[in-house]
Amino acid sequence: MVPRHPTQGGRFSLPPNLVGREQALELCRAAGGDRVGAYDVENHAGTPVYVHANGRRVGSARTARRG
Repeated sequence: MVPRHPTQGGRFSLPPNLVGREQALELCRAAGGDRVGAYDVENHAGTPVYVHANGRRVGSARTARRG
């Protein structure tokens, strides 16, 4: 899940947020190729829907090394 619009959109914070978002997506695509997808959520009217993503993880707990 990738937000369509950054939560911080001020004159000074929006440009670096957009650059960072694009760099992160490029890095993921470079590593994962066609296995990478970026999605946002919207309702039937096309309005973006907020999704709280605290604690999102990539990968599987089964493969995590625990020491």
